Amino acid sequence: MGDSWIVRIVPMLVVSLLVWSSARIVVLAQATDPSATVHASFGTAGDVRLSLANVSGRIVVTPSNGDVVDVRAVKHAANDESLAGIRVTIDKDGSPVNDVQIRTHYMRDGHGGSVDYTLMVPRHAVLRLTNVTGNIVASGFANDVTLNDVSGNVSAENTDGNVKARTVNGAILVSVTRFPDSRTVSLRTVSGAISLTVPHDAGAVVKARSMSGGFQSDFPLDVKSEMIGSQVNGRIGNGGGWIDLESVSGMLELKSGR
Repeated sequence: MGDSWIVRIVPMLVVSLLVWSSARIVVLAQATDPSATVHASFGTAGDVRLSLANVSGRIVVTPSNGDVVDVRAVKHAANDESLAGIRVTIDKDGSPVNDVQIRTHYMRDGHGGSVDYTLMVPRHAVLRLTNVTGNIVASGFANDVTLNDVSGNVSAENTDGNVKARTVNGAILVSVTRFPDSRTVSLRTVSGAISLTVPHDAGAVVKARSMSGGFQSDFPLDVKSEMIGSQVNGRIGNGGGWIDLESVSGMLELKSGR
């Protein structure tokens, strides 16, 4: 079933997010109450590569007006001591800035908490967003989007780029505005539904697998019932692109847009 990615991603995410120590710019808000806001805004290249790795809390990313990255991170904790143990780091490279790395860190003796991120990023940015607990939303972008989560829903609507999304416990919602022959969309979850909308004239090889939940499509595709679950191996249109959908427990939907 190709589920080995699940075994790899969980320990890799947790370890890398908790011990990350290479960022060069550190922004630490003063903790005077159970919440504090970190804010940064700066110019970048239009196709900046931006990665964000969070541990707990939601991530919402929308297109900005112009070549500007705006980061707002709201830290939450049960008390001042826990709040002081959370920091947000921002690492910027290039002139103009063409690579941005944002990370959530917890002090070794910290007592938990969460960070909610709201970002505005150039529309043509290349995004890589990672979370452990919390939803991820990145809509309206015109370049490649990669979303990795462990426990949370993942959404990338109105995207004009390749999309790769993974979550263990959560649903995936994606819509793609164009589907050239080079387009690839790969969506996988363990427990949750997957809904993908592509243009009505999209052309792609389609591979879909669900152990429990079934498959629905607006396009003519043959569904092969197996002893456990169902499987689809077919093509729509000229078959130039690639669509890969997989859920262990959840419905798969391939919808036709305009």
